[in-house]
Amino acid sequence: MTLSNHTFRTTLCLLTSLLQGTWTPHLTTLAKTTIGQAKSSVVASYDSKRKVVYAVNFGDDSLYVLDPASGSSLHTPIKVGHWPTAISVNPNTGLVYTANLSGGTVSVIDGNDLNAPPKTIHIGQAPGLIAVQIANNTIYVVDHIQRVARLIDGDTNTILPQTFPIGRYPTALVVDQLRQRAYVASGDDNQVTWIDSQGGGRLTVGANPRSLAIDADHLYVAPNDKDYVSSYDIRSAIPSLSMTFKVGLHPNALAVDQMTDQLWITSDFDASVRLTNRQGQVSSPWNSFSASLSGPVIDSIGQPLIMPQQTWLLSTAGNDLLIVTTSTP
Repeated sequence: MTLSNHTFRTTLCLLTSLLQGTWTPHLTTLAKTTIGQAKSSVVASYDSKRKVVYAVNFGDDSLYVLDPASGSSLHTPIKVGHWPTAISVNPNTGLVYTANLSGGTVSVIDGNDLNAPPKTIHIGQAPGLIAVQIANNTIYVVDHIQRVARLIDGDTNTILPQTFPIGRYPTALVVDQLRQRAYVASGDDNQVTWIDSQGGGRLTVGANPRSLAIDADHLYVAPNDKDYVSSYDIRSAIPSLSMTFKVGLHPNALAVDQMTDQLWITSDFDASVRLTNRQGQVSSPWNSFSASLSGPVIDSIGQPLIMPQQTWLLSTAGNDLLIVTTSTP
């Protein structure tokens, strides 16, 4: 993927200002898309190959198909399992997966034929987190009650026999697509568990890790009870702490723009958005929102849905998706 000249110049200007400590960008809501009727939590994922946003509303058990440019609906709502709390897409196959917390199911929707009835996989008691390992078509599913991670073979929709123990109150799941490793944050244990072919291990992190993000070299952890984000070097078999940087109180969501090396950070303390670079230099907060945010919409490799000077953000205040523009003063 290449950036347009305009986007490259804008990004270069923003990064230069950030390095000089003078960057105070603004974020303005361009449009708001309401997902369903229930004022419930909404989660979303972006299919970067088909250029489609998929969103689920926890309160109405439906999948919504949206145009990423305008937020308009592209298909009638599709019923999935009860209480969908997480969603992930495999862009190679076009299949969309929702983890349905109540009833112990994962719904499988074929993005190539949205009129086909979703398939249902019965898995555990309370599947609440889900993510796709794209290359080998494996789906990671985290169960909140049983506190284990399970794997689904995406080719056959069968559950693989091995389970992986995780900590209490799992809050976030990301997949390292390069190393075929998954990371699960556990809020009550202040830990991050990693899962790989060697069995995995655990990291002790800051209080109440709420969100994770990943790029080619680093795992980023946001302890919601603190005012910082930590990055861990994941290039070796055992991740190691490489940097901790201040970002304001209660960071609740992270996403890495891998095209610009910028880390998006939202806070549920002051409804703000901040950006950092790899050196840990942090922009001034954007506080132009009346409700808290839960980060940008991302695809299955963790890349935020960012078009030229336009980004999608999730609102934690209800069933809204915000399309925002970014600019410098």
